[in-house]
Amino acid sequence: MTHQQPELFRVFVSTAFPRFFGLNRYRVHVPWTVYIADQVGKTPALDGAIYCITSVFLGRSYSDSKLQKSSREVYGKALAAFVDVIKDTTKLASRETLSTSILLSMFETYMSTDQNSWARHASGAALLMSMRGPTAHFTGFDRCLYLSFRSFLVAEAFIHGTPCLFERPQWQTLIDAIRKQDMVDPRASAQISSVIDVSDRLFMEVVKLPGLIHHVRRLSQSSRAGGLDDDDKEEARALETRVQRCRHTIHTLTAELRIAVTTQVPQPVGEKSLFIGPVPSSFPQTFADGLIQGTDVCFKILYLLLHNLSVICQESQTTRADCAAAASPQSSVSLPSTPGSFESDPLPSGLISFHLVSRLNAGQSESPLLPRVELRTPVDKWLDHVASSLGMGAVEVIVDSDPSAVEDPHLYGAVLPLR
Repeated sequence: MTHQQPELFRVFVSTAFPRFFGLNRYRVHVPWTVYIADQVGKTPALDGAIYCITSVFLGRSYSDSKLQKSSREVYGKALAAFVDVIKDTTKLASRETLSTSILLSMFETYMSTDQNSWARHASGAALLMSMRGPTAHFTGFDRCLYLSFRSFLVAEAFIHGTPCLFERPQWQTLIDAIRKQDMVDPRASAQISSVIDVSDRLFMEVVKLPGLIHHVRRLSQSSRAGGLDDDDKEEARALETRVQRCRHTIHTLTAELRIAVTTQVPQPVGEKSLFIGPVPSSFPQTFADGLIQGTDVCFKILYLLLHNLSVICQESQTTRADCAAAASPQSSVSLPSTPGSFESDPLPSGLISFHLVSRLNAGQSESPLLPRVELRTPVDKWLDHVASSLGMGAVEVIVDSDPSAVEDPHLYGAVLPLR
């Protein structure tokens, strides 16, 4: 069955990532399908991971319990082979090892041995990618590894409550360098070039959010435990400035994205469109939908962070005006109303405790503000939504505070359509 795996893998990628495929065909140097066709039969761990993902995908698609059982059995063998690989320091940072880790994470999205098993594999992939360094992901298939899994690493950082790998300066440099290169790719139309430009600049901001949450949460815990020292107070003021700037930038880029996807670029008369794969006919509109839904989640998180920083400043006898004065003139301007924004709502009196959960296996809502409805999403749709929403489509914001603290229903799982 080995010779069938490349074709089966192509079907999996085409089905699970239609919107993401639509944009990345302009961006990758060596796609997954080409790499798999070249590597199959060479590495036991990677072979096992390939078989796992294709068999569980087919098993789910056709309700074939035998295929699903077979995928689980091979998964155990693939894990054992993977453990042997990562013990070898000469192979630890190889693209084969990183590829295997990514595919095992994808398998877990289907099988879900527990709620966040996919995220644990993703954290392993983040560690491997960090060890390899940003420059290792600039060309060839390594570039594809970065582009195809970067959104999942953002989601993993949100779920585990840790800063994201991509907020580091050297990775920000890589993101920007790839953005500039892909914008001028002759395969991309003016409209696609604009979407690449805006989406990567958005990504550079979104990756900062897990770290902002992490730092604000630490300050919140210190505030509850008995107050902040002078260093903490200074950090709170600096964080408020960063959050304000991040919100302003994301708001501006969201507006740019709306303009980019609504500007129609006519096709030259007589020019025929080439077959490019399973790309939705409404692309790039559908891709932009995912991005804008992701920014809606960003605004919810940023609002909560700003509120908590305000409370922290007040409780440490630093007035809100003092905190606001630390923000730059650009970041403190009054922004137009945005979906999911709560700037006109009365602020609760205390800290708002919140956390993020995976929408894939969230089960019933944990929030007292939500009706008892399922948050589960079909795996194929979830994968594409995560990939095309900068990772924000993977998570649900759950508020733990008094239900009366925040009443706006947009705070939870809002879907923001393009108009």
